[in-house]
Amino acid sequence: MAVTLHYFGIFGRGEPIRLMLHYFNTPFTDHMVAMEDWPALKSSGFTEFGQLPRLDIDGMELVQSHCIYRYLCQKNNAYPTDEHEIYLCESIVDLYSDIFSALVGMMFKKEMEKVQQYYTTNMPTLLRMIEKRLVDNDPESRFFVGRKVSMADFVMFELGWDFFCRAERRAYEPILQSNAPMFLRFVQHFRNSNEGMRRYLDNRPEKPL
Repeated sequence: MAVTLHYFGIFGRGEPIRLMLHYFNTPFTDHMVAMEDWPALKSSGFTEFGQLPRLDIDGMELVQSHCIYRYLCQKNNAYPTDEHEIYLCESIVDLYSDIFSALVGMMFKKEMEKVQQYYTTNMPTLLRMIEKRLVDNDPESRFFVGRKVSMADFVMFELGWDFFCRAERRAYEPILQSNAPMFLRFVQHFRNSNEGMRRYLDNRPEKPL
């Protein structure tokens, strides 16, 4: 059965799903829902909980972004089985969600002064904590949990790349470099660690969020 991702034409909470699908070499249709079409689609009951993303896969209609991340990683042997490693993986994803929600909320409201303040005031501490978790797990800065790719790597890569390193956010890269150079090293390595994902990133169009 065909795999289809339903999400808006932004990076947002759908981007880790896109990264995973390309990384795992899973062909899919990227159905980008226009913002003006969403109210009617939402009212139709298109998604179980009235939110996007929705992923159609294996005969199911999956919702809730973190659950979709988890499903894809479990399906592709990229989710830990050890209880402590599960905690490490899930806690990193929760931290990603906290940062994402704070920044994207301001960006949607076009509160760019608050965005700038968050980058300069909050991010240095957050980045140092992220880097400590990374280096404590892997001094070579390849994986956030254990010794193979996991859900934690995808969300942390998306945070590092899309919020610091891509063209529209590159002005913030020095903050990443000065506070978490090993995290930056992870981002650069992970970007080139998989041909399918790298090819996607090389060709995807820029988006505002």
